[in-house]
Amino acid sequence: MDLAEKEFRVAWNLIVHRELIPIRRKSERELFMQLENGTHIECRSEENPDQLIGEGLDLIVLAEAARLKHRTWDQYLRPALADRHGDALLTSTPRGFNWFFDFFNRGQVGHPEYEEGWESCQIPSRENPLLSEKEIEEA
Repeated sequence: MDLAEKEFRVAWNLIVHRELIPIRRKSERELFMQLENGTHIECRSEENPDQLIGEGLDLIVLAEAARLKHRTWDQYLRPALADRHGDALLTSTPRGFNWFFDFFNRGQVGHPEYEEGWESCQIPSRENPLLSEKEIEEA
């Protein structure tokens, strides 16, 4: 199972199984949901970058963004946000001083690379509601 499937499973469990949001159409096999309000949720992986080409997007959520190639962001994902003035939410664990590290610095007020409109934060594992105190202590 690739990362896109794992991320979709989280959304599927929250939206479909818990019935938090009304759904118009869904396909677990195709990693796709269309909500009643017209919102489309799709999960895709970097393995086949051509599948990332398409119509403009309002929001991209990148899980484990630091693992992606910078080229994937520059050539496929960022352009998809341009025409709709979309946003991106990049989550990740660090992977050294790569493009994601540079993006993180753009959201740090007072950092020389800071850019207006960018935000970044670090959240300790203790604040993750999915992790028990016991698990954190054992880790």
